[in-house]
Amino acid sequence: MAIINAFYSKHPRAQRYHTSTKCGPGSEIPKKNKMQGRGGLKHCTECAKLNKESR
Repeated sequence: MAIINAFYSKHPRAQRYHTSTKCGPGSEIPKKNKMQGRGGLKHCTECAKLNKESR
């Protein structure tokens, strides 16, 4: 698993940004909807957990 640059969905209902290649919700975002950065959103709890476990 890799920690990657933050990304989020440009979908108006997006609530979290993602930073893990193994994150389920993050991997479901279609490539056309992925935006780089945090988008002013909170960090995904699954990504935070996966990132912590990988250290």
